[in-house]
Amino acid sequence: MSTMSDEEPMTAPGPTDEAVMTTWLDAARGGGFPRPSRADRWQALRAGVVNLWEFETAEYWYARGWAQLTGRNETGKSTLMALTTLIPWLADTSPSNIDTFARSGKHFRFYVEPTGGDGDRRPTGAAANRGWLWVEYGRLVDGEPHYFTSLLFAEARGAAGSVDLKWCTLEGAARVREHLDLAPHRTVAAWRDLDRPGFLAHATAADYKTHVARRLLSSTVDRLEAAGKMLKVTRTPKLGAQLQIAFVQDRLRDALPELNRAEIDALATGWDQLDQIRADLASTADAAATIARFRKRAWVPWAEAALRYRADLAATARTEFDRVT
Repeated sequence: MSTMSDEEPMTAPGPTDEAVMTTWLDAARGGGFPRPSRADRWQALRAGVVNLWEFETAEYWYARGWAQLTGRNETGKSTLMALTTLIPWLADTSPSNIDTFARSGKHFRFYVEPTGGDGDRRPTGAAANRGWLWVEYGRLVDGEPHYFTSLLFAEARGAAGSVDLKWCTLEGAARVREHLDLAPHRTVAAWRDLDRPGFLAHATAADYKTHVARRLLSSTVDRLEAAGKMLKVTRTPKLGAQLQIAFVQDRLRDALPELNRAEIDALATGWDQLDQIRADLASTADAAATIARFRKRAWVPWAEAALRYRADLAATARTEFDRVT
């Protein structure tokens, strides 16, 4: 499973926030499914794979859009992340979407079909190997939950040198595992065998991307690809190694509104005035400290000496007056 955190600005969570954050856990313990809590946009709810790499079936849940995969080395955390992030988002199984730096040389076929190598623990001998990956999103529509799931079916045959891919989507009330079984009786189902209202097998990857961009972002493929490129830049474990600063700056400029020059000038003037006030306060504090030192070290001792001198003169005059009288 996964450890979660809130996707909203960091504030002290109230009872309602805590209840929303833990609904996924309550659903998991009771054998249910997570439900969306927002109506303004889609939320990532679940993701999983079936019969890919060494996963017979794997599924993890999000909490308000956040998920943290934990576990020992070589347990498949990076593989699961790679299969359920850029690949279904961009409809692209190229090595650059599997390895952020595109240095490992791995191809998507590696996750579908066993290689027979010494480090590959998967059994060989099957004439064909099939698998699924999927990501589920949800939102509230008129108070009722609505779901959208992106799916990829992959099939590799030993005699062929390529992998057959089919990009699909599932929309409406139907959900993977609850209504749509991708591996009935522990046998991976082909996309042609799935017949469910809301299930759609797209003719091409381009059609799939257009459909995903329109349904999830209410926008075009260009925005979908821009978001995918931003994810690719920021998801690498060594972010500073090859961070494309110019690309990140351009995307931030596109996302944030341009500031009014008059507002910037007014803000700069305000900062200058604050600096002047701070300097005046520092000067006043220094002057007060100087006066305090002068009073303690010079003026008070002089005043005490002057008073003592005048007192001595008064005492002498009184003595002379007494002698006369």
